[in-house]
Amino acid sequence: MTPPRAPGSDRGRPAAAPPPALRLTGGIVAFNEERGIGRAIDSLLGQRLPEGIVWDRVWVVASGCEDRTEEVARTAAARDPRLGLVVEPDRGGKARALGQVFRRAEGDLVVLLNADAEAAPDAVAQMVAAARGHPPPFAVMARPVVPGVAETPWDRSVRLMWAIHDELHRELLGAGTGTHVADELLLVSRPGVPPLPEGIINDGSYLGAAIRRCGGSLLYAPEARVAIDVPRSLGDHLVQRRRIHVGHLQVRELLGVPPTTISRFARRDPLRAVRLLRRTVPPGLSGAASLAGLAGAEALAAMLSLWDRGPLGRSDPVRWRRIGAPPPRRSGPADVRTDPRRTAADPDG
Repeated sequence: MTPPRAPGSDRGRPAAAPPPALRLTGGIVAFNEERGIGRAIDSLLGQRLPEGIVWDRVWVVASGCEDRTEEVARTAAARDPRLGLVVEPDRGGKARALGQVFRRAEGDLVVLLNADAEAAPDAVAQMVAAARGHPPPFAVMARPVVPGVAETPWDRSVRLMWAIHDELHRELLGAGTGTHVADELLLVSRPGVPPLPEGIINDGSYLGAAIRRCGGSLLYAPEARVAIDVPRSLGDHLVQRRRIHVGHLQVRELLGVPPTTISRFARRDPLRAVRLLRRTVPPGLSGAASLAGLAGAEALAAMLSLWDRGPLGRSDPVRWRRIGAPPPRRSGPADVRTDPRRTAADPDG
C-alpha cells in the first residue's frame, strides 16, 4: 500500500532525472593475437557492470597483424555495436597503438586489457569501486593470475613470481607508496593522465611513474582478477624479462622515477622484503628451489638487458619478438582500416 503524501510534497512534479551514467572506454591492442583476441573482447564486453556504469566504446587496435586477428575482431564488431576496430598497417609498438585508444576515448574512465588476457566477469566493477573517492589522475591495476596447474618446476617458479608481484603491490600501493602498476588489466582516469609517448616499452611502468610524479594515486584491486598468458619456457621468459628491464631503465631516464621492483624494494628495506618473501614462498625445498630458479633467471635477464641497451644491442627497442606465437598466416587481404560504423567525425589518429 502506498502511504499518503505529506503536505508540501512533490505531487505532480516530474520525477527527478537519473544521475548520468559513468561511461567507460575500453582498449585492446593486438599484434598476431588470433588465439586469444576473441576471449579478450568477450571478457570486456561481458563484464557485469553495476547500474549507472556503461561501455561507451571498446576499441581494438590491430597493428601490422599477419594472422586472423583483424578477421576475428571484425566479426566481433559486426555482432556488437559497442566494439570498434582500428587497423594500423604496420606494427609501431604498443604505446603507439594505445595512443589510438586514448585519442578516441570519450568516456570518464579508460580500461586497458592485454590482447592475450581475459578479465574476470566482475573485474572492472571491482576496479571502479577501488577508484571511488580518488580525484584524477589515478590508475587502478587488477591482479594478474596464471590459470591452470603448475606442471613443471619452471611453472612453479613463474607462479611464485606472480605471487610475489601480488604481495608487493598489496603492501606498497595499499600504503600509498610504489611507482608501478601492471598493465595486464588497467583502469585509468580521464582526463588528467599524462600522455603516453610513442616508443615507450612498458606502458604500465611509465603511466605509474608519471601519475605518481604529478601527485596522482596508484591503486590496487586484488579482487579484480585477470587471467594472463605466461612464457612456458625459460628462453621465452628471458626475452620477456629483459624487455621489461629495458623498459624500466627507459622510464627512469625519461621521468627520473624508478619503477618499483622487488629487487629495488629489497635494497631499500631488506627486512620488509624478507618478511614479504616468507609470506609468499612455499616452505621446504620446493619453495626454495622455485625462488632460486626465479632469482637466477632475473639476474640473467638484467645482464642481457644491459647488452640490449649497449651499442651492439637491439637496433629496434620497441618491437620485440612475440612470445610463444605460432607462424603467422593470413586468410585474405587486409583491406579494412577501421570499423565500418565509424563516422567522419571520429578522429583518424
